[in-house]
Amino acid sequence: EDRMIAGITGAAACSSDGGMSWQVVGLASPPPLLTDILFAPHDANLVLAGTADDGVFVSANGGGSWVAWNFGLVDLKVNCLAAAPDHAVFAGTESGIYRSHNDGKSWRDLPFPMSAAPVLSVGFTNGLVFAGTQSSGLFYADHSGGTWSAVPNLLMLQSEAIHAIVANGNKVLILSDHHLLHFQADDLTHRVLDHFPDRQAISLAQTDHHVFIGFVDGAVDSRNNDHA
Repeated sequence: EDRMIAGITGAAACSSDGGMSWQVVGLASPPPLLTDILFAPHDANLVLAGTADDGVFVSANGGGSWVAWNFGLVDLKVNCLAAAPDHAVFAGTESGIYRSHNDGKSWRDLPFPMSAAPVLSVGFTNGLVFAGTQSSGLFYADHSGGTWSAVPNLLMLQSEAIHAIVANGNKVLILSDHHLLHFQADDLTHRVLDHFPDRQAISLAQTDHHVFIGFVDGAVDSRNNDHA
C-alpha cells in the first residue's frame, strides 16, 4: 500500500502513490492543528486524526473527507492515538486517557492518574495499553484500561518526556527525550538501545527494515530494525 497521510495546519495532505503527488483536504474552520494520525488496523479506509484543541476527526474514505467525532471526549487537547484490532481506540490527552469501543464514534474517560498527565504517547499490543507521560514515566493497563500501573525499573525515564511508543507484537519501542528503549510487553523488561544525552528526540517511526528517530533540531537518525 502506497497510501500516506500527513498533517498540516488545518488540513490533511493525502497521497495514494507513495508521496509522488498529494491532495490537500481541509478538516474544519477555524483550522485545527493535527497532532497524530492513526490508520485503523481492521479497515484500510478508516483514518483518525487527533488535534491540539479540537478533539478527534475521522475519515471513512482514506482521508478524502473528515468529520469531528467527539461525543464523550471532554478534553479536546488530543496528543496521541492508538488502536486495538477490535475497534477500540485510545486517545491520550492533557488530562489523561479516553477509550472508544466503536472506532472513535463515542468516548469515555479512563481512570488514569491525573497527577501523571499529560499523556504524550500511547501504544497497544498483546492486550496491553501503554501510556507515556510528560514527566511521570511509562504506565500500562489491560485492554479495558480500568487499572493503570507504572512500569517498574525505568528510573532513567522519570525525568524525561516519553514522546513515542511503537508496538509490534511483544516488542515495544519507547522514545524519550534522550533514550530509545526496547521493551518486552510480556514480562515488562527492557534494554537501552540508544542514549543521546546532548540531543533531544521528538518522534519515532518504524518500517520493516529501519527505525527512524527525529530530533528537535530537524535531524533524523536511522538504525537497522533487526537490532532494535
